[in-house]
Amino acid sequence: MKVGTLTVVQRLRTMHMTTLQIVVNALMYAIPSIFNVLLVCLVFWLIFSIMGVQFFGGKFYKCVDDTGTRLDVSEVADKFECRDKNLTWINSKITFDHVGHAYLALFQVASVDDLDCGVECTQADVSFTEPFLSTSGYL
Repeated sequence: MKVGTLTVVQRLRTMHMTTLQIVVNALMYAIPSIFNVLLVCLVFWLIFSIMGVQFFGGKFYKCVDDTGTRLDVSEVADKFECRDKNLTWINSKITFDHVGHAYLALFQVASVDDLDCGVECTQADVSFTEPFLSTSGYL
């Protein structure tokens, strides 16, 4: 009886190793295809990040007071008015000022990690003015 149990365990063990070997081999053969898909995605993200730099570069600056709260556009309209009132004109956390930041912004919007970027993208108008809600005629 003991010998029969060992035989069953050995057969199950070899079958398990064979199944694991098949899975590992399938993953190894799929890696080049995965890299091809990743490369295509990165090229598309590069195109969209370049477009984002062209459309939104330098448009996410805002005026904040000493406590770090953002002032409304009705209080401070542009960079020069912000500086005249001795307030701080700072850039947002997520920007499209260069391609590296644009890649990061696109990744955060795609992964739904930080939706502040998506909100500020809809509010961007022209340089030296603060973003405000619904400046685009298409939204």
